Amino acid sequence: MSPAQLFHRRPARNHARPSADCPTFGWKARDAAIVLERWFSDNDGPKVYALALYTVFTDLACEKNTEEFIVGIEELARRSGMSSRQVRLILPLFAKLGLVGWVATPGPTSMSQGANRYKLLSLSHK
Repeated sequence: MSPAQLFHRRPARNHARPSADCPTFGWKARDAAIVLERWFSDNDGPKVYALALYTVFTDLACEKNTEEFIVGIEELARRSGMSSRQVRLILPLFAKLGLVGWVATPGPTSMSQGANRYKLLSLSHK
């Protein structure tokens, strides 16, 4: 399939600014981007992947209209365009920087396989 065909299969794009649709989560995304920029200015690593993954988190929060939601690693990987392995490598950085917290949901699967309850953390206390 050509890129033009892929473009035409996409749903209509909402051209409103993200902060207009979800003001709380838009600000969290901006604050997190600043934190990630500062982190990666002093450290090597996958900055683009981290920014993409955090954007997915804020999109999910916006869709569900809450800072806390349940989603699987595979869904995060699919939405961010990364592998599930890359997602699992970036999540500990988010915890270290105080951007995202999570707990495994009860069930027979492990964190790497099943869904987890994630929460966007406030940066105002830092």
